Amino acid sequence: IQQRHRQTNTARTARPKHAKKLAQLIGEGNKPNHATTFLQRLQGKSENTDILAMAAEVSKAIADINALKPDDSLAAAQKDINAALEGKESGDATAAELKGGSNRVTDCGKADTGSEAAGALAGKSLAHDALCMCGTAGTANEKNACGIDVEANSAAAFTWGTATTQDKQWKNLKKACTQNDGAAILSSAQIRTVTENYLNKLAMGQLSKNYFPGTIGYTESSQTTGCDGQKSGTNGACVFYGNPAKAKIEAKIEWRKKLLSAAANIDDAIKGRQQQLHLLSHVKALNTTLTSLVLMTETIAKTQPPGTGTSTETQKAKAMEEKKECATHKDSKTACENAGKCKWEGVKSEKGECEVDETKVTTQGNAAAGTGEGASGATTKKCKGKLETDSVMTVC
Repeated sequence: IQQRHRQTNTARTARPKHAKKLAQLIGEGNKPNHATTFLQRLQGKSENTDILAMAAEVSKAIADINALKPDDSLAAAQKDINAALEGKESGDATAAELKGGSNRVTDCGKADTGSEAAGALAGKSLAHDALCMCGTAGTANEKNACGIDVEANSAAAFTWGTATTQDKQWKNLKKACTQNDGAAILSSAQIRTVTENYLNKLAMGQLSKNYFPGTIGYTESSQTTGCDGQKSGTNGACVFYGNPAKAKIEAKIEWRKKLLSAAANIDDAIKGRQQQLHLLSHVKALNTTLTSLVLMTETIAKTQPPGTGTSTETQKAKAMEEKKECATHKDSKTACENAGKCKWEGVKSEKGECEVDETKVTTQGNAAAGTGEGASGATTKKCKGKLETDSVMTVC
């Protein structure tokens, strides 16, 4: 398109009204983008409503693409996942953020009858819940309680409520739970399935050693002591979210809500990207059609044969000239007849009227018209569904 219009651009200095409209539709100020380059090649064209309408449709489709923000949704999902794990939207939780209060049972909970309030930190993040079940602090010194050595890599036992090595023990736990095969893909469906199963089993007491609904982890047959990280007759290494029969424990588990929010944002990101790809295909199709419209209108103008489309005013002027020419031969029958387009109306060869012979003019006109569209050797011809020329073929 650019090469085709560059050949005629130097001779076109006027910027027609429709070009300004087109600038508003597909251009953005003076930015050197494809749209403005295309616009420059349209200078000097007469107004074409089809081209303007197509350009407006392209502009709208591009605006719709830009209005979709799948990357923003994906970034929001990442923040939600980090908040579920660490208790904050970005970065790893620090020892100070994981230290808790001065009492482990108060933070992690106690499922004893009559004292069924949730732990103060229960459900705040997966990091907090993991340390309630697996962390070593004080007399809770079973470092392999969760199947791995939480004190590895200089993550020694800490004092509950004092920031020391909580972040290191949490890092060891995360590493043990991370899939390293490179094939793990976190989908929104997986997130919803896991969180729903977790909630159901929690409510039915299936996540603790003994039947304590709302509890996850190791529990003895009695919970009078509570989740202090130890294994004895009345305590356990556990987390208590509250009694499911008396409260909606799903509201207590903050990390669950964050994961469900991440699932929704993942869905939005996928949907937004699919919509963008669909609109992009639409823009490409529109651009092809728009290009065809521009080339087709120019080709038709260039290949229009001379004589076709002669105006009524031109025909009248030509008839007057022919009448005047015939009138000059009124004194000679021979000269009148030899003119080729006149006829003699006189009774004598020296005196009479020489008038235009309409039959000869019509015949000559029809013969001239034969050099136009549809004539043998024409450079332009119409066919079903297409316009073909020597230099370009475009869909009609």
